[in-house]
Amino acid sequence: MNIDTNVLIMWVFYIATLIIYFSFLEWWIHRYPMHDKRFKKYPIANLLFESHVGKGGHHSSHGYPTNHAECHNHDHEHEPILQKFWFGFLVAFGGSLTFLVLEFFTSFRYNLTIICFLGIYAYYWFFELVHVATHDGKHWQRRFMDKMPFFPNMLDHHKIHHTIKLNMNFTLVNHWCDYLFATKYQIGVLEMCLVRFITVMVLSGFVLSFLKVV
Repeated sequence: MNIDTNVLIMWVFYIATLIIYFSFLEWWIHRYPMHDKRFKKYPIANLLFESHVGKGGHHSSHGYPTNHAECHNHDHEHEPILQKFWFGFLVAFGGSLTFLVLEFFTSFRYNLTIICFLGIYAYYWFFELVHVATHDGKHWQRRFMDKMPFFPNMLDHHKIHHTIKLNMNFTLVNHWCDYLFATKYQIGVLEMCLVRFITVMVLSGFVLSFLKVV
């Protein structure tokens, strides 16, 4: 097996790893800093917690009674996406550190860190677009997302988090980690086991292929 084939295999596993990793970042930030009181003692995490579930936060201003017939269909006021420029940069920077360490200590030359940073940042902006669309029924974000065949699934998934189970359905764009960590509402055991098996295979494949290329 020549080096070009090794590199190709590594890239396949790397892209698959990023897809899972992006979902993990979305899940972890929402599940812990935004919902777990233990994170209130940390400066930035405290801001996330208060703005999300604190008094006057996202859940109180965009919350609905269970099974509200018009959930997420009103034209609510919502922060413009551009106001969160700093947070997207912070998430992309922090999320790229793992690959920075890998490349630094192995003198790797394939720019995994840069690709990860740009990928997280693009993912973050798409997340903001989808999130605004799920709550602001009359704004351009909703009109744009309504053209996407996968949006109804995102909307229903997020609606459950706001109306039925506050401690479930933490992801919005990529639901992978809700299956992985059993926080998907009414998840099936077979689905969860399959996602966990695929995750282990993907991460193992990336590590092994990365080491082979290095």
